[in-house]
Amino acid sequence: MPPLEDLTEPERKLRESFENGEPAKVQSGDAATDEMGNTALWTADRQVRAKVISAILLGDVAAVKQPRLRVRGFRVTGCLDLSNAQIDVPVRFESCVFDTGVTLMESRTRSVLFVDCEMPYLDASGTHVDGQLEVTGSLLNWLGLYQAEVTGHLELSGAQFRQPDGTAINADYLRVRAAMYTNDCTVMGAVRLPGASIGGSLVLDGAHLLNPGSWALAADHLTIGGDLQCRDGFVAAGEIGLASAQIAGRLFLGGDGEPAHVGPGGPAPARGPGRITGTVDLRDAKLGGLSDDPRGWPERIRFNGLRYNELTPRLPAHRRLEWIARDPAGYQPQPYEELAAGYRRLGEDENARHVLLAKQRARRGNLAPAGKIWGYIQDATVGYGYRPWLASLWLLALLAVGSVYFAVWPAAPAFTTHGQFSPFTFTLYMIIPVIGQNQSADWTLNGPQQVVLYVLTACAWILFTAFAAGLTRSVSRS
Repeated sequence: MPPLEDLTEPERKLRESFENGEPAKVQSGDAATDEMGNTALWTADRQVRAKVISAILLGDVAAVKQPRLRVRGFRVTGCLDLSNAQIDVPVRFESCVFDTGVTLMESRTRSVLFVDCEMPYLDASGTHVDGQLEVTGSLLNWLGLYQAEVTGHLELSGAQFRQPDGTAINADYLRVRAAMYTNDCTVMGAVRLPGASIGGSLVLDGAHLLNPGSWALAADHLTIGGDLQCRDGFVAAGEIGLASAQIAGRLFLGGDGEPAHVGPGGPAPARGPGRITGTVDLRDAKLGGLSDDPRGWPERIRFNGLRYNELTPRLPAHRRLEWIARDPAGYQPQPYEELAAGYRRLGEDENARHVLLAKQRARRGNLAPAGKIWGYIQDATVGYGYRPWLASLWLLALLAVGSVYFAVWPAAPAFTTHGQFSPFTFTLYMIIPVIGQNQSADWTLNGPQQVVLYVLTACAWILFTAFAAGLTRSVSRS
């Protein structure tokens, strides 16, 4: 380690503690003064220069017994700039204040932990962390993780980021081989994770992402090997973008979660009710499963192209149709088809038919007037093929009308030797012609009787045509 000159007493203490493999900590003896909320009361005996820490971390550590830097209760003056550095020892800062900030850009380091610290920013863009990276219970303006790689887990639990109207966490193309924990994290500003890859789960239980009018979470093309958990008091004020995301496990959107992951920052605070007040964009996302809470459905959800293997809780079709109706894009066929396929996988064919019927009714609103009229006819007669029993009722109604009418005003026989007139048989054979049984030549009809017969026959053929069209549609979807 190169000689460090003009060291202050706290700096000498820091260096000696590192060389002896011991943690370096400063405490005033007054619990109130030592609290992070009272850092304005900290005196000069807590201050160390950032360049001293840099010299310790970048020096020769071969002679150090247990090479690791553990610092507690210090104020670091100046920018701790470790850009493009090779740091071969684990680093842990606890209850420290950084007046300027910390830069680890393009560095390669072992585990780095910031616990209950305060700093304007931490820029670890392009950094390779061989171990874990933790910023827990800390207060920052922003965190830079652009194209960073963490071989262990990344934890931001309990941290607070304050960059209103800006990007508070920039983690585009981040790579985390294990899990990412952001339990009970509060972010004022955007969280960016587009193109990021998380090997384990991404846990946002109890987190508050606050960026009204803009992106609260921008994570298009995000890849997660486990679950994405947004439960147990999760709050998002702003848009959530998960378009084209791939989540091997489940997306938990609202509801109660498991007990909070307790990291080095201490136990999680009590959690209140969760809510999502912006749009959730799930277009073209692929999920192993989707679990949501009907009590806290987002105001708007974009579904088109979303695919999932399982959907919980198991709700009746009419409730899930209310869910699909939250898409501001209006009618799109794919969300209905995906929902119907999910019901079929569960053996709930009646719910599947209900969804597909609703799909046709929604589609009808986009058709030309002629298409709408034909749609109404198919809906009323056979339920677009998903309620074929309606055709039987309409046929019976036509037979009843014809039988009653021709019973009151019977047709006259065309031949004097003709047998007795049967209103039911006559109506049946005329609206459903059977080979060799057409009775039009056997009976004479006056003008009104012919009009009634034409109307009944036309209605019957419209009914048969609608039934055939609906049956074709139903079979093609089965």
